[in-house]
Amino acid sequence: MTHVDRVSTGIRMLDRHLDGGLRPGSLTSLVASPASQVNPLFYEFMEDRSWLYLSTYRSTRAVEEELDELLWGDVEVAHVGVDRPARRIKEAIGNMTGERHVIVDPMTPVEANTSTGQYVDLLNGLKDYLLDTGCIALLYCTEQETVPDRRETTLTMADVVWELDVVVESKGIETRLTVPKYRSRRAIDEVIKLDLGQKAVVDASKNIA
Repeated sequence: MTHVDRVSTGIRMLDRHLDGGLRPGSLTSLVASPASQVNPLFYEFMEDRSWLYLSTYRSTRAVEEELDELLWGDVEVAHVGVDRPARRIKEAIGNMTGERHVIVDPMTPVEANTSTGQYVDLLNGLKDYLLDTGCIALLYCTEQETVPDRRETTLTMADVVWELDVVVESKGIETRLTVPKYRSRRAIDEVIKLDLGQKAVVDASKNIA
């Protein structure tokens, strides 16, 4: 598959390591602390594209106001909540207009409140949709003291796993991205230092203290 066939992440150096971006049809899991700034990472993806933004916690109005202020592009927002979220996610995907990339923010309550069988069916259905349309999905999986029951299922079925780590240093806060899983290819061993207010850069050092 050539570079033109890839979906750019919006982060130039990460795209380079992914051969131009994510493969169409990819299911990507982003694992990060609830206190980390994942939203600017979402925005790199979302600008100038059509998206379905599924929120489990924040209301539709709260998300829409944030996106209206920060983004250009075509975004449908749906609040799926924490009560039977798998069913509501399926409904939202079935009711959306046109073909859209999908973000679930966060996936954690879906992992915690869905039976294994229903959850596997949900992810397989989402994957089928992505393969049919050439879109991608980004599942934000928050790190918690108690790991949700279906987290292992998410990481197993994901095509790509990103881990975002926030490090507090004397010079300030640094955000680091690693890619421990990249299905059909080796994992990316570089640590990608993200400046979430500017362009992301890669730290080529393999041994970061």
